[in-house]
Amino acid sequence: MGIFSNVRPGSPHPGTFADLPQDMDAWGCNNFQIYFSRNKRKEGAVRAFEIVGNDFDRLGTFADARWCVYNCGWINFWKREGAEAGVKVEGGNLITNLSCGAAAATEAVGKGVRVAGVLATVAGLGFLFNEARKRFKK
Repeated sequence: MGIFSNVRPGSPHPGTFADLPQDMDAWGCNNFQIYFSRNKRKEGAVRAFEIVGNDFDRLGTFADARWCVYNCGWINFWKREGAEAGVKVEGGNLITNLSCGAAAATEAVGKGVRVAGVLATVAGLGFLFNEARKRFKK
């Protein structure tokens, strides 16, 4: 339950959230993915993005799902779903994008992808860290 409110899902289809916690502030990353998938089946992907996006915007400041922006699986899910639906999804923040990019580079090496591309990614991450460090020193 939210500290100051009880945020209820806004989907017009009660079956899309019937077995999920009644307060969306208590939902985790997986709950939102399930909710999206169910709404996608009922309304189509674009409308499902609208429903879930509106609901996510109504969450309380301390809602559990606010931490999902630091989860690479969460970010990748929305980017993949957005690409399939033709919806541009801006995911994560600088920290998430750096850590997800590093994880992708590590996975690529394990799969034998060309090392040159990985080195370029690592060099890019190094540049971003140096830029960030310069800004914090000011």
